[in-house]
Amino acid sequence: MASVVRGHFSPNNPYLDKPQQVGHGATISAPHMHGATLELMVDRLQEGARCLDVGMGSGYLTACMAIMAGRTGYTVGIDIVEGLVKFAEANMKKDPRLRELMDTNHLVLVCADGKDGHEALGPYDVIHVGGAAPEVPSALTKQLKVGGCLVMPVGTEEGQTLKVVEKQNGGTFTVRNVLGVIYQQLK
Repeated sequence: MASVVRGHFSPNNPYLDKPQQVGHGATISAPHMHGATLELMVDRLQEGARCLDVGMGSGYLTACMAIMAGRTGYTVGIDIVEGLVKFAEANMKKDPRLRELMDTNHLVLVCADGKDGHEALGPYDVIHVGGAAPEVPSALTKQLKVGGCLVMPVGTEEGQTLKVVEKQNGGTFTVRNVLGVIYQQLK
């Protein structure tokens, strides 16, 4: 996180530890949530990892994941709002490392429904979902590698839990509840 300039991704109060509006009805999560999320994925976010960030918004967490996956990894940021995809792309082009990853197709930004994932570059070591849903989309769990993990808030506006879903041999999953959270609902 220290190597990615958060100010490139959040036009107002980028380092204030609470969610900030980034336009198009979206927010960037508080810095402590990005740190907690990356910590949950760090064992799999190594050089060469394949990563998917659903609901990327301004692109900050996608950028962090891409830097961690490096030049031999692949990171996909996906958002359903075209304006956010363009915003994220412009934000990433401010960093020469991210621009190089985009130029070599090791960082790809897609405008699509993230609940469907992005099979073309899967299966993934790590999938992060930046919006809550009542349940984990099955298309996303199908795109996890064995040993991979998916981190997302699950629940409704009445209550959500940040969950870590890990794919085991034989296609089974373990689910760990991490903490109560409040996220915008996934569109």
